[in-house]
Amino acid sequence: MSPTSRLLVIEVVLRPSTSQCHVMERKDTIVDPKLLGQKEQAPWPLLTDYGFANRYAHHQSLELITLFNGLDRTLNEYERLFELAGLKLLKLHKIRKL
Repeated sequence: MSPTSRLLVIEVVLRPSTSQCHVMERKDTIVDPKLLGQKEQAPWPLLTDYGFANRYAHHQSLELITLFNGLDRTLNEYERLFELAGLKLLKLHKIRKL
């Protein structure tokens, strides 16, 4: 890849169901709600990922784990993965859910 190359990743980004998310070697990582395009926290008593309203993403994550031994990642996990590959996240586009 050249320095001006761009990589388009089309993927579901999980929002963690807790306010703090531990990622790989980072232990102080907190989800940046501005990048997710969502409020800082869901109103009480909802989980920070809006619980049942976000069931499709969590269901897909369970399918990946059980069928393919794979996983969906949170935004912080993607940032860390890109960093390890020498890439940088420039934009995150939120799309309509299924």
